[in-house]
Amino acid sequence: IRRGAPFDQKDLHLRFDQRLDERTRVSTSVSWFENDHDAPGGLTRAAFDADRWANGRPANRFRGSRGAIDSVVHRDFGEESWGELSLALSGTTRHLRAQRPHFGAPATLSDWKDESYWATVAARAERRFGWAGARHQLHGGLKLHREWLPSYRITSEAWPGGGARTVSQDWGFRSTVVAAHIDDTIRFNDSVQAVIGVRAEAVPQTGGFDSVSGMHYDDDFSALLPAASLSWKTSESTAVFANYNESFRAPQVWGYAYTTSPSEELKFER
Repeated sequence: IRRGAPFDQKDLHLRFDQRLDERTRVSTSVSWFENDHDAPGGLTRAAFDADRWANGRPANRFRGSRGAIDSVVHRDFGEESWGELSLALSGTTRHLRAQRPHFGAPATLSDWKDESYWATVAARAERRFGWAGARHQLHGGLKLHREWLPSYRITSEAWPGGGARTVSQDWGFRSTVVAAHIDDTIRFNDSVQAVIGVRAEAVPQTGGFDSVSGMHYDDDFSALLPAASLSWKTSESTAVFANYNESFRAPQVWGYAYTTSPSEELKFER
């Protein structure tokens, strides 16, 4: 906390649970967040040692908000099986006015504005049953996820005195991810258990642009990612296990904004 740096934050979170019948229930969560504060900084090491509570950037200010809603419908189909459908949406806006460089005497005032959104639709289910002398717990799911960053714009002007504004970037990015998975937890007895599964991950569309530099980027990716594990409980206090898995994490659109080259982003996650 710095002197002359007020901070204001508002949070709202609501949760609703409704049982439709003996086997079906709906859970919905709604949240809203607002933040408005001076963003202090600018202290060199010497300035910090002299007065750690000083504020070297009194002109800095941040305003932002985020809203989100998610809803899940859960249904029990029996004592050993269930299914779920879910939907989630979110939107974020940010506005930062900040003097630059970060330390020492400010030379410019930068104005950052961006907005981003994402939406997810998913389904999953589980069934437990006996087969071939073992107990099985079969679990699977599908997901469609969409993110987009329609505007991430930075302008700057000389400080102090203002003057002509220069646009240093005007980015936009988008990404669509489709994923499906299925796995089976197999309990052969009280001591031996195995898990076998596979996940299909696809990024059929991702890309972006920067109207200032003229950069345009498009890419796609898909893969089948297997996984397996085996554990053996040799005693009450000891277990032996082995695991193997292949993975891929689809990056958020913000990952493209901060990478050295957007074309490397998907390669980095493989």
